[in-house]
Amino acid sequence: MNAKPIKILRQGPGFTIARSFIPGALVPYNAVDHNDGYRNHGYIDLRGSPELVYKIPEARKSTGLSAILKVIAHPKSALMTCGCECYLFDCGEGDDQPRFLAGGYISVMFKSAEKNRNIKAIQDIAAYILNGISGAPQHHIVYEMILEPLKLFFGDSDCFALMLKPLGFGDTKEQAWASFEHASNSIAVSLCRDSGGEIALDEDSF
Repeated sequence: MNAKPIKILRQGPGFTIARSFIPGALVPYNAVDHNDGYRNHGYIDLRGSPELVYKIPEARKSTGLSAILKVIAHPKSALMTCGCECYLFDCGEGDDQPRFLAGGYISVMFKSAEKNRNIKAIQDIAAYILNGISGAPQHHIVYEMILEPLKLFFGDSDCFALMLKPLGFGDTKEQAWASFEHASNSIAVSLCRDSGGEIALDEDSF
């Protein structure tokens, strides 16, 4: 019997941690133009160079997304990223849901292939982030965190990554984006809360 493509590992109000069994990202990867006109700009190596975040076209759309990328790119961070995006959806008018959704993702992993083969260590990143996030009653926010197998990690197989998906909802576009920015900034703050506010999971302690 084939495994389900997604397995819920932990779930609560406003968050889900799940595992995907479908290989996702390839690290590194080339730029690709899709049939719908969307361009994937390819892998940009930010390891040790937070000043290069401005080169990520997707990050220019969001200060919160940029904040996550910068703390992870710190030279002493145990983590790295391989892709990101953010976008706004018009979900249509309905009685039981806000009309707009601002969502995005950042694919996060350790710099070490050995650590990336330990799926428990990848799940620990998700738990660490959630443990440092406080409620925000003024915003409608959901956090999805998905453990997914990588196709290859610099030529190494059997590695995993964590897809962080902050989601913000609102009755207006402005409300949805404000919720998304709050969620993204909350992830950035949580990631570096034990290292002075600049380093996402200091490699000397995580």
